[in-house]
Amino acid sequence: MQPQTLFAQAVNPVGVQYDAHVQNIGWQDPVSSDGQVAGTVGEALSIEALKVNLVNAPAGASIKYDAHVRNIGWQDPVIDGVVAGTVGKALSVEALKITLENMPGYS
Repeated sequence: MQPQTLFAQAVNPVGVQYDAHVQNIGWQDPVSSDGQVAGTVGEALSIEALKVNLVNAPAGASIKYDAHVRNIGWQDPVIDGVVAGTVGKALSVEALKITLENMPGYS
């Protein structure tokens, strides 16, 4: 029997990329590594808006999220990179709900 060489195709894991709009700063660069911080630490500046995207997701998959904004309440859900929160109104995002859609095997 002859030895065989097998080639494995690299699989890129599904991930999440997110951008934060920060009080007095504006939009920060997107964050896409596990555990990276969006926003600021120790500067007492609020996150006012977010954009969230899936990376390397299967076709048809999406990420849905909705923000609870100070003085407004829960906004309607948005998907795949649409802004949740407000820009230019100085209102902080107080809570966030995130749901994966059409992603069997992930939670």
